[in-house]
Amino acid sequence: MDILRILFVLFKVTAVTKAIGCRTLTFLSCMENMTFTGHVTSSFEDSEPESMCKVRCWMDDSCVSINLKPNGSVMTCELSNTDHIGEPSDLVPIPGGKYCPVKNPCSSNPCQAGTKCTPDFSFEKYICKNNNNEATTSGTTIPTTRGSTDQSSDTPTPTTHGSTDQSSDTPTPTTNGSTDQSSDAPTLTTQGFGEGYDK
Repeated sequence: MDILRILFVLFKVTAVTKAIGCRTLTFLSCMENMTFTGHVTSSFEDSEPESMCKVRCWMDDSCVSINLKPNGSVMTCELSNTDHIGEPSDLVPIPGGKYCPVKNPCSSNPCQAGTKCTPDFSFEKYICKNNNNEATTSGTTIPTTRGSTDQSSDTPTPTTHGSTDQSSDTPTPTTNGSTDQSSDAPTLTTQGFGEGYDK
């Protein structure tokens, strides 16, 4: 009888999680000696810049890309609300900097002229909004590439609903206690309610 109750609870939690969505970001390869200007919404200084910067981006609903800039012995992490696909002229060289975009459903420019594309990373879709911020259309197209053919990342990538992947020998920690063995880098995973950085 206890097994049936556990299965019922797991089914309900899974159904609710799918209904409310969980924010999932996949960082694409970073561009060395580049920065994205004019769209920074917040900045932080960290001694472990890239991994913490990506976590901060995941926690900020408006974040679509990050910049890392040298600042003495630490790096400055900048969160941006758009990327080089939406504003290509704002990607500029900077010595020692690093620009990292997120896989984004808006990168294929799915919205009509006069509307703005807003990514919804919780459900991997986009919403087109007019000048009054009213939704006009939406969809679920996520392109396979965004200015790069390599979508791998050497740093943590927040994902949802942890699993185990046995493609490498070294386990990596996740926030829910499962192991992801697909790379040498840690993967941040959320599951259920109240664990990790579940959004």
